[in-house]
Amino acid sequence: MLRLCASDGAVTWVVQIPSPREIVARRCTGVPSRRPNASVSASQSCGNSAATWATGQWCWQSCSPPPASPSPFTPLPRTAAGATLITGARVARITVDRRGLANGAIWIDVDGNEHRTEANAVVLAGNGIGTPRILLMSDDQHPEGLTNSSGLVGKNLMTHPVCSVIGMYDEELEAWNGPAGQLIYSMEFADTDTSRGFLRGAKWALMPPLGVLHVLDHLRDHPFDARWAGKLHELARYTGRSMIWSGVIDDLPEESNAVSLDPSSADSSGLPGVKVDYRRSENTDRMVEFMNARMIEAHEAAGASRVLTAPLTESGHLLGTARMGTDPSSSVVDAYGRSHDVPNLFIVDGSVMVTGGSVNPTAAIAALSLRSATHIADTARDQQVPA
Repeated sequence: MLRLCASDGAVTWVVQIPSPREIVARRCTGVPSRRPNASVSASQSCGNSAATWATGQWCWQSCSPPPASPSPFTPLPRTAAGATLITGARVARITVDRRGLANGAIWIDVDGNEHRTEANAVVLAGNGIGTPRILLMSDDQHPEGLTNSSGLVGKNLMTHPVCSVIGMYDEELEAWNGPAGQLIYSMEFADTDTSRGFLRGAKWALMPPLGVLHVLDHLRDHPFDARWAGKLHELARYTGRSMIWSGVIDDLPEESNAVSLDPSSADSSGLPGVKVDYRRSENTDRMVEFMNARMIEAHEAAGASRVLTAPLTESGHLLGTARMGTDPSSSVVDAYGRSHDVPNLFIVDGSVMVTGGSVNPTAAIAALSLRSATHIADTARDQQVPA
């Protein structure tokens, strides 16, 4: 997502949102879901559309939306006066003037048409992969990519690998009831204890499985005979009596874990794709081994009759590829997300995080974004802007 602040005070948000056909909807049986409890006119938030968007609570087990709902999306709240929201847009590059100040962005619409939006300041929020991709594509005057004098744009990728152990219990837990989020979390092993043989740690979360297919996915590395025929029916009987301990592994930043451009895999707009080089470190592997062993112990202590270790999964947390710091030679942005090289370019996503921490990063990203937004507003009069 890219935010462009124009000279007349208008704000343009360029957002890429997946189409409904990209969302796989499955009808699941026996799981209650609620119909929308409110509806909001899209004209309140988008300005021109007369469509009505339904909002409400949905089954996390991927139930199809009720017939009364025209969309699985919840709209953004009312946008600020003068703001324009552009969906289905792909940012091709951020442009700069002769003084090296950001003066707008080139973006491509769904029909392949190229547009340019001018701006006095640019705020970039593409997260750990999208942000370095846009910066590396913005090479009109900078062959190595925009705001990359440190050479660190795209490097130090952290992904928060997730380890998990499923415990199956003889007593009925009604795991299908309630929210699918964490029911319990523990910070017991979140901080460094060198006696364990590794640095950093992981937050634990106890969550119910999201149905039989979710359990099968967690067991995809197990032998086929253990997941099919009679064994599948056994797993199905245990699904409502299962719980999953999972750990958010705090993988450390390493320059070899990096995001780079891959022109050989261009997207449908002709923009270069990305290549992600990521290898788990020995520190991460030791942490995973330790956490899995403790989770097995926790399930057994709680009375689980069967315990299964799942393969590592992706968290979706993409961090560290435009890191924050005070030294321009070893960081991309300052403490407010302002580029060291381009003073009217700001980055407000997980890519600025120097370490990932052992917890989900959204709250930290939101706090840093608010801090950056406040700073932008407080220093607007002194901000260098393109001529």
